[in-house]
Amino acid sequence: MFQNIAQTAAIVLHPGAMTYELTDYPVFEQFSNVFVRALEVVHQHRAIAYCERIGMRMLDAVQPLEGETLEQYLVPQALGFVSLVDGFAHVQTLTESHFNNDSRSLMIRTVRTTSGLAAPPDLALRLKVNERFLTHQRETVMLDCDSSNSERVEFNALAAKAELSELKTALSRSFKALVTPHALKVWE
Repeated sequence: MFQNIAQTAAIVLHPGAMTYELTDYPVFEQFSNVFVRALEVVHQHRAIAYCERIGMRMLDAVQPLEGETLEQYLVPQALGFVSLVDGFAHVQTLTESHFNNDSRSLMIRTVRTTSGLAAPPDLALRLKVNERFLTHQRETVMLDCDSSNSERVEFNALAAKAELSELKTALSRSFKALVTPHALKVWE
């Protein structure tokens, strides 16, 4: 694992995979350039014959402003069930939807908590998260969208970058389908 000094970005090498993790997402061009450059460095030292899966996963914490509610920020499908049974207080809601398009896959998950930030259970947060996400003491929904392509192809760094762009497009479309016009206006 190779981290930046601020501990907000890391390249993680596994025996059969490489992951680029970051908690402060730049514009896509910067992100994809770092990812592809890391692939090229690995390829220079240990030739990569093929790519079996390429994916991109984005987490977005939705934390309403003071006096606002999650319902103002997200479509009902992203909110889950919160007040179905009298006498019970809502603690956490998990939703998950999976979509396919040939070799591409899109997984959309939401985690709703009554306070603070909820990391997805399968994700080990190894990096520092911005303090503003951790100190929020009201309801939060974590949007967890994962787009991938499992088509086995001969390795090509430029093709990998182009595929990342396609995956990012799917992630952007899913994000825009989950949030409300009010949320987009607040985040301008």
